[in-house]
Amino acid sequence: MPYHYFDHDADIGIVGVGHTFPEAFCEAARAMFAVMVELETVRPAQVVSIRCQAVSPDELLVEWLNTLLVESGRRHLCFCDAVIYEWRETELRGEARGESWDMSRHRAKSEVKAATYCMLETVQQGDEYRCQCVIDI
Repeated sequence: MPYHYFDHDADIGIVGVGHTFPEAFCEAARAMFAVMVELETVRPAQVVSIRCQAVSPDELLVEWLNTLLVESGRRHLCFCDAVIYEWRETELRGEARGESWDMSRHRAKSEVKAATYCMLETVQQGDEYRCQCVIDI
């Protein structure tokens, strides 16, 4: 399973899994988007460039997810997918894809306020990369 969730008392834990850290980060983004909206109803009609920097891969995950949230809110877009095309341990460049919110087509679910440092982890286990954090809803 490319992304999944874990239990947390008040919020939601998200986990992204991939063959690389960029893939895992993108799956974590999809997990977050899926908390916000039914992904199947969103078309990847608009593309937004994303650039992030942090001091570690763990902090880069939080920066990535929060930048996606900011861009979603600022542009009134719901995202359904993301891709990272340039990756370093402390910097990434990528894009998010989605479209303008349309309440007649998009079923809004939960509002995500922020990605947090709670239970934050980015690890490689064999040939699998996994990243996780708790998102504040």
